[in-house]
Amino acid sequence: MDLVIPPELEDLILCSCCHLPFNETDAPPKLFSCRHHFCLKCVNSILLKGTELYCVHCWKRTELPGPDMKPENLPTYNAILYLSQNLSMLNLKPKPPDKQSSANASSSSTSSATVTSNNQQQTGLQTPNSTKTSKKGENCITHAMPNALWCTKCNILLCRACAGSEEHRNHIIRTKAEAKNSIHDDIGAELTTMQKILNEVQHLVLKQRDFLLKILESCTALKTQIETELINHIPTLEIAEMRESLSKAKLCMDMLEQQSPAEAYKLFSTLTIEKQRLQSKHQEMYLQCKLDDLIRHYGVLFDFDLIKQALATLHTNDTYSTINGIGHHNPILLLANYCISQLYSRHILSSKHSQFLNNCNSNSYHHISNVSQSQQQSQPPLQQQSQAPPQQLIVGSNHQSPCEVVGAKTYADITSSPKGNQTGMYFEYFFRAHNKLQKILITPESKF
Repeated sequence: MDLVIPPELEDLILCSCCHLPFNETDAPPKLFSCRHHFCLKCVNSILLKGTELYCVHCWKRTELPGPDMKPENLPTYNAILYLSQNLSMLNLKPKPPDKQSSANASSSSTSSATVTSNNQQQTGLQTPNSTKTSKKGENCITHAMPNALWCTKCNILLCRACAGSEEHRNHIIRTKAEAKNSIHDDIGAELTTMQKILNEVQHLVLKQRDFLLKILESCTALKTQIETELINHIPTLEIAEMRESLSKAKLCMDMLEQQSPAEAYKLFSTLTIEKQRLQSKHQEMYLQCKLDDLIRHYGVLFDFDLIKQALATLHTNDTYSTINGIGHHNPILLLANYCISQLYSRHILSSKHSQFLNNCNSNSYHHISNVSQSQQQSQPPLQQQSQAPPQQLIVGSNHQSPCEVVGAKTYADITSSPKGNQTGMYFEYFFRAHNKLQKILITPESKF
């Protein structure tokens, strides 16, 4: 007697990810914070991402509990585990017979075999034995022979006479049992292939979600860094310092009658230096705003050629409208152009760095050759070395970092050209912006 297992109850004892039954040893049901449950095998192999779990039904995140952060520490769904272990002990109802079989049974018990046969012809009722022999499609309509064969090409039942006919003579003919087993194997292979594809799709979906989480994390880090830059805005602090120096100079100006000419000249020299700093800061901020406007209003995606063309107009009176002329309000495009401009700055600095190192190596070689030739003359070696110390070959102070040395060399190369004064100041700003943002946009250790 067959027992009826409701499909709702059968779904409870199977993992919704791998569709395999739960057990107490290696596949206990583990409960997520979203109240969905999966077996421990799927948790370890598919759903686990670092120290977090993601439900495949609602995509909610579940953090691993406990100090060791293991999936085994998740709560076990004991009710589902008990149900899967004791399903056979439940008092399930037997499978009810169909109406046709019950009618046949009652008719066979109240009538004789002859009367039952006559009643079947009149009322259309059949006994189980008669159903087996007279089921629809059981016998061939043409030859009245049992359809005991299966044509694998036409996918229909045949009798022996039809199998030997001209229509099916060259087809592969099998018995019903062989055909059933073959089709069953094909179904199993298709289910295995579909399950494999489903697992791969699920893995790709989780991988894509992990990528989007990384993008969100990088955007959060960039947002935090920019907020920090806004709070600790260096140009604002520099302007405040200059304003304070100007206030002190005005105060000293009021006391000028009580000061000596030397003190007045010292005040004049200080004001001259502060004026140069202020003019330099004004030019730097002017170029910075022009670059910001260029990035903000450029309506297409940057590439290195477009950046070169755009930078060529910064030291002229042309604006970004001469290049594009159409502004945009796409925040993704704005952020992309901003990041590409930072990558371009790294490209420029890297090429200048390589060129600078090559020049240093060449200069060092010539310097060593000159030292060797002079040592062969009358001067002592120590005196010759003291006249040309090696650190003088480096641009700037020997305490500068390599990036600062490259920036100074880049500035010197550009300002030496006929139109290099303003362009050089732009590259000086570009170099400083690169140093500020390379931690979050360029360096491998950063998250962006």
